[in-house]
Amino acid sequence: GGPMALAFASLALVIHAFIAFFGTLVGSSVIGQWGIGMRAAFGNNMLFRWPCTSWEEVLTASNAAIGGPSTAAAFAAGLVPKTRNQKNNAIQNKYKRGLVLGATI
Repeated sequence: GGPMALAFASLALVIHAFIAFFGTLVGSSVIGQWGIGMRAAFGNNMLFRWPCTSWEEVLTASNAAIGGPSTAAAFAAGLVPKTRNQKNNAIQNKYKRGLVLGATI
């Protein structure tokens, strides 16, 4: 019934959030150490740089996994706040468009 479905959905959401949070922390640490080792072995070139993952990207991907692409796109659109600085606002709008596009694909 209703209470059991709520308990199951809540448990699934908590486990998903835990794995997403700690998986991101551990994964970025491992990738960072791998990149340092590769740069030490082969020289400091851009070939072995791994792009940093922001928490906005992790939250959007998590929302897409749980709620689907339509909820993730709406979530991503409201995730990045606007600033008063025109140059920063243009950069944030570009970043927001990338999050929304990534959420729907």
